[in-house]
Amino acid sequence: MDTISVEQIIKVKQPGIAVFYKIGLAVLTLVSIVLMRYVLFGFGVILVACFGFFLVLLWRYYDAEFEYELVDNELSVDRIMSKSSRKHCGTYDVAKMEVMAPSGSDKIAYKEHQKLKTFDYSSNTDRSSTFVMYLPSNNEMVRVILEPDEKMLKAIKAVAVGKVYDK
Repeated sequence: MDTISVEQIIKVKQPGIAVFYKIGLAVLTLVSIVLMRYVLFGFGVILVACFGFFLVLLWRYYDAEFEYELVDNELSVDRIMSKSSRKHCGTYDVAKMEVMAPSGSDKIAYKEHQKLKTFDYSSNTDRSSTFVMYLPSNNEMVRVILEPDEKMLKAIKAVAVGKVYDK
């Protein structure tokens, strides 16, 4: 049997509200610098440190990518933040998948209203290019939202024959 190994990286689009969070924290950091310089030195230092720390965390959190890696039957998803740190999001056995179809497809309409744990690993840009996968994970059924390219979709079809539907 041939070994299947496919990798894909997608850039996550930050939500519109993230810009306001970043601007707000930057303004608070600047105000705390003014406080530190002219009013309360000790309190200003603490504020600058706190707001600066949260600004850096927020900046790194919204500069993210998802990496899909399909090796044989296992789909591994990692979140890469600021191109420097990696967080493992989950590993899924694609061979045990029930169904995979485009978002809004009739093939998965009967499952849309079920209360399932949902993991969204898409780019948050265009829902028409996303696929929804239903599969067991840790003894419970989960919904996984992906944005596979043609190569990844072809590899998933090869692993889960007859369970993947195209657009």
